[in-house]
Amino acid sequence: MVILRGVFTSTDPTVLLATGVTIVGILIAPPLYRAFRILTGKQRWLVFASMFFLPKQLFSIVVLDMANPLLKQGILSGQGVLGAPVMVNAWTGLWVLVLSVSWKRLLQTFVVKDPTATVPQ
Repeated sequence: MVILRGVFTSTDPTVLLATGVTIVGILIAPPLYRAFRILTGKQRWLVFASMFFLPKQLFSIVVLDMANPLLKQGILSGQGVLGAPVMVNAWTGLWVLVLSVSWKRLLQTFVVKDPTATVPQ
């Protein structure tokens, strides 16, 4: 939206919002479709919806409701790597660790298991 507002300064905000939503929708539709198709079982709608909405809720609770108030109190607010607060560096490090530990399993998760499916070239 910042880029759209900067480039199209005299355009109606409603048109910019619709354009932004359309662009984001076009970009996220293929990975969402692929993720849904990979899921199997009777509960795939529940799993898909949970994995779509739950991260935002967890982010709101952990980061906005817990970490930000601690940062405002000065806890881990010292300057870290590239000038970011130490808390931000610790949070980033945590997720790098999670990614590195789960990398092999994550790659296996997105492999098509249907032998009749065509392999993309």
